[in-house]
Amino acid sequence: MPANIVMAAIVHGDNIPEKIDELLAQEVDCNLGVCIFVGGEGALAFLSDVQPLQHNFYSAKYNGVDILALAEMNTTGGYYNKIIQSTIYETALYYIYGENRIKLAPGKLQAYVEQYRKYPNNVGIIYNDRDDTLLKQFTIADLTKVNDAFSLPKDYAVSSLALQNCGLYRQDIPAGEDYDLVTRICTKHIIVQLPHPLTLKKPKEVPTA
Repeated sequence: MPANIVMAAIVHGDNIPEKIDELLAQEVDCNLGVCIFVGGEGALAFLSDVQPLQHNFYSAKYNGVDILALAEMNTTGGYYNKIIQSTIYETALYYIYGENRIKLAPGKLQAYVEQYRKYPNNVGIIYNDRDDTLLKQFTIADLTKVNDAFSLPKDYAVSSLALQNCGLYRQDIPAGEDYDLVTRICTKHIIVQLPHPLTLKKPKEVPTA
């Protein structure tokens, strides 16, 4: 039986259909919840049964799966806040999936769910090592010490409880809203790092002449 955990997957960036397909291919023993699609109105063409809701949200389907779409083009924490505020009382764990050149390893989301089960009342953020050298240079203790240019990649899970305790993304800063959120969550919640390259880098595309 699925566990009583709802994970909302927040998807944005390029190659939206490919990203949703990757999420739907993940096997998790909980309710994956709503794949929340973030993009411009033109991207709604990927979806079917599109129905307008309030505040620029749309309900829709993708290959028969229910989707909640936010029709905005925005790369700040403000659109994350709109999504979170619309579902914060229904969702235990938010998975942010936005970077274009990554691929999910099999079992990634299940590994996140299992970590959440271990620390349901005090986990703040769950992330994993990646198949590159940048993130492996840092440890959990470094997160509050590195300069403001460092932030978690757009590929991690944050608990609803941590967001309720520590607040959402700040919208009054032009950059570094991820870093700011992480440092606030570190003061009240634990950060779980999985030492496995569950996020794989896709090869760079070589432009053709």
